[in-house]
Amino acid sequence: MPLRPGFIDNFRIGTYNSLYNRAAYIQNQTLRRLPCGRMEIIMKKRHLIIGLAVLIVLCAAAFLLYRQFAPQTSGGEKKISVTVIHGDKTEKTFNYQTDAEYLGEVLTEENLVTGDNGDYGLFITEADGETADESRQQWWCITKGGETVNTSADQTPIHDNDQFEITLKEGY
Repeated sequence: MPLRPGFIDNFRIGTYNSLYNRAAYIQNQTLRRLPCGRMEIIMKKRHLIIGLAVLIVLCAAAFLLYRQFAPQTSGGEKKISVTVIHGDKTEKTFNYQTDAEYLGEVLTEENLVTGDNGDYGLFITEADGETADESRQQWWCITKGGETVNTSADQTPIHDNDQFEITLKEGY
């Protein structure tokens, strides 16, 4: 193909034969002409923008995963049992029928526990008339089927036929 004078150097045939390659060539030449240090600033800004975009995507993914796997509640009437294990290892079982969706609602409505509402929810200080002694580092632990519940009582969802244990523990 013969060269035509004035046609942007005929895109430098043999080296830059497409518009994409020509754009890359022009960008590269522009960056080469920038004052010393200016190219580094542009690259840092580019990395910052890419990093922020990745952070936003990761936050959105974490939120969606939390919504997908968060403990779900169930509506309607449920039967639950709560066993209080005192400091002297005696046990007392309470059976409830409730429409509540969270354990804390049942425990406080039935006056089984009292506690303080803090940043992380209900912190149980007394259960079935026995108060935890902070000077002895005592606290009430909620378990479900022998497994420790990792939420406070008012954030623990309940389902029909759930069995909870509230145990007085000593030592943090």
